Amino acid sequence: MKSRRLTLWVALSCVILLLAACTPESIPAQPTTQPSPTLPAEASATPAPSSTPEPTATPEPSPTPQPTPLGGGGEWIALTRIGDTGPDIFVVRRDGSELTQLTDGPTADVYPRWSPDGTKILFTSDRDGKAEIYVINADGSEPTRLTQTQDMGGAAYASWSPDGSKIIFSVANAHNGVDLATINADGSGFTMLTTGENNAYAAWSPDGRQLAYVSYDLSGVPDIFIAGADGSKPVGLNVLKTAMGTTGVTANFSTLNWSPDGQQLVFAITPGDMLKQAGFLSSTEIFSINADGTQPEQLTRNEVEEHDPCWSPDGMHIYYNVNANGGSEIYRMNADGTGAEMLFALGGVNLEPAIQPIQP
Repeated sequence: MKSRRLTLWVALSCVILLLAACTPESIPAQPTTQPSPTLPAEASATPAPSSTPEPTATPEPSPTPQPTPLGGGGEWIALTRIGDTGPDIFVVRRDGSELTQLTDGPTADVYPRWSPDGTKILFTSDRDGKAEIYVINADGSEPTRLTQTQDMGGAAYASWSPDGSKIIFSVANAHNGVDLATINADGSGFTMLTTGENNAYAAWSPDGRQLAYVSYDLSGVPDIFIAGADGSKPVGLNVLKTAMGTTGVTANFSTLNWSPDGQQLVFAITPGDMLKQAGFLSSTEIFSINADGTQPEQLTRNEVEEHDPCWSPDGMHIYYNVNANGGSEIYRMNADGTGAEMLFALGGVNLEPAIQPIQP
């Protein structure tokens, strides 16, 4: 059963926790407690094929289509929220108005990612007993399960290809790790990209030609890799060495997010004990790095937990969440790390912001 007493760290790690029952050592230094999954009623029905939600009100005559309450482009933030219930998927306008709950039930629904056309949201849920990838319309209708990986231990961390035709995600493997796999947008065509490794947070570049992901070696040392779109010819960026001048130390990297121009990646680093003791980093902070591994920049230096960064569609801002006073709120800063401000105060724990794409 869901609980308001979930710790903030459990909330941040809830996707990993969903896989933990089968892969207890898949990503180092993560807690092992997970919510008890229960199948909600809405997941038992077979949803109709996903389609763009129709407006509920008759649009006003205009040469420019008017957005429905959950339509349009760039106006909404999808997030994982733990308030009176949760974790669940919510959307909220960028001015903090119209907070709307999309999922509900006695399970964990986390890690939302908008489709490129801004009409659907991917998320991870354990509503069927193991973590699997689901998609839901932006108005909360037609939740549809896309993966069937229960025999493998579950799936998580899904993101879309730039054209919306493919989905990449991590799937548990037999080596207490997670590998990368892809499916078509309708759930067909399951294909493994890596085997026997420990890879997560994969994301295609905006032009679809490159794939970025986080990989952990057997010692728990992470790095960001850039590969071909099919996962071929991966090259490590040596992030810890480039950013901090150190190697061979454990840390946790957060989800990766490409800048709209495909030139940079933004992510967060949670330091292990050695990084803390050496004075390199005392808390989770946000970094950016060029896609060729040059010019790493630490964007936050506030000695509070700051994580889950993502770019605005125009590339001018980075959205993220900050832990404070027992909760977590959504913040925004300029792309160079200046001008940080809290967007709004929702209360509770608000994680994993994702900005709705702007359509031409």
